[in-house]
Amino acid sequence: MRLKLTRRQWAIYKNKIYDLSDYLYTVQYYSSSSGTDLPNYDFLNDDVSGLFQTSAGQDITKQMTAALAKLSSEDAARHIECLNNAFYVGATDFRETARCTVQNWLLLAFSIILMTTILAKCKQLLFVSSDPS
Repeated sequence: MRLKLTRRQWAIYKNKIYDLSDYLYTVQYYSSSSGTDLPNYDFLNDDVSGLFQTSAGQDITKQMTAALAKLSSEDAARHIECLNNAFYVGATDFRETARCTVQNWLLLAFSIILMTTILAKCKQLLFVSSDPS
């Protein structure tokens, strides 16, 4: 029997990217197998793992916060720790956020002011030096 995920099951929670593809594949594989001696690989809350299936590729911060609020504080902390230790793959790219683009625009504005000043000084120098008197 061969199961296949059609796409990666990753999502963004608080600017961190988590990939649950392998976990969800394993849960799906062993849930369809027969036998009582098989281990239980389904250790995440169904609401939490369901978010990665229904909202794959999206920012699920609001939905995840709501799902974790339904759990006890200990269980919520365990889920976050589990996600960070086993499923964390990276952080979102912040280069297009305001903290980086503002610096680029300020640098461009300063460069324009500097070049304008240099050109004005050169023009003034040429105008003064070309006077025959």
